[in-house]
Amino acid sequence: MNWLTCIRVGAVGLLAVTQLTAAPDAGRWQLHLRDGAGGVLQTEKAQVTKTNGVGLVDLVWSRTFAVKSNGNYLIRLPYRTEDASLGNLLLLRYTFGTNGTPKLDAKNDGFAMWTSQSLIRNSPPGQWDTRFCTVHAERDGDLTFHALLYGNPCTVEVGEPTLEDSKTIRPRYQDYADPFSEEQVKAALAKRSEGTARVRQHQGRATLFVNGKPVPSMLYKGVNATKSYGDYAGFADAGVNLATVCIATGDTTGQHQADTEPVWLGKDRFAFERLGAALLRALRRNTNAQLILDIRIAPYQAWASIRRDWRSRPAACLSKSTI
Repeated sequence: MNWLTCIRVGAVGLLAVTQLTAAPDAGRWQLHLRDGAGGVLQTEKAQVTKTNGVGLVDLVWSRTFAVKSNGNYLIRLPYRTEDASLGNLLLLRYTFGTNGTPKLDAKNDGFAMWTSQSLIRNSPPGQWDTRFCTVHAERDGDLTFHALLYGNPCTVEVGEPTLEDSKTIRPRYQDYADPFSEEQVKAALAKRSEGTARVRQHQGRATLFVNGKPVPSMLYKGVNATKSYGDYAGFADAGVNLATVCIATGDTTGQHQADTEPVWLGKDRFAFERLGAALLRALRRNTNAQLILDIRIAPYQAWASIRRDWRSRPAACLSKSTI
């Protein structure tokens, strides 16, 4: 998947502000330039500068971390920047050993995995932010840490990464308001021309074209427009109109991020009007939003009790007669 996902869950509690009392061991960082990227590393203070808008800068921490099979861990990386834009991402990744493609294999319920994906936040002079990443180790071994810098030219100073036993990190939610009424949304949509979206090859990469023009590989993964989620208005203020809206086919009880009314109610029973209601909630926060459906496939609530033998007959369970 070539798309780089930008995520902001809640408005606070995502990235911690810290103060560093000592300079990091810059000599342990190694610089690798990939896919045509340009960049330099000032080793005396571990400051990396990306000098062009292509490829990625791969910072590799030369000391490995020992992990145990099936263990869950938390990586912390202090960082600071003053010139990052919406076109920059700082991603936390790792490899087992010293070779291979940097990856992320976090637990599904690990909130900190999302903070390894989000936009870079600019810091006032003297202040540092902390990026988190949860890691699930599938085997015993040594883990090599990577910090990947994508996007436009910018300078990022990094501290020393640390690895510790995983802790539960959760955001503090805030109530999001709906600045537009349903009538205002309908009036705005009536003035918008009919749009088109296509994925095409552009400069050697799969690229999304909206209304015939390529758009940056960046979107807001808005999940859903509830009181606790969906800062569509905030991203609109930053110029980001491309966003996702979560749609659940069935029951999503316990999945706070996908807390939406299901479309699949029961055998041969559907409520497709809820698709429009979910889109309307997002549009009430940004009438110019260009929305992509994030479809969560789940059965209706009573399906598992009706089809107790579905695990032994997966093919039959997918047929019309059994669902």
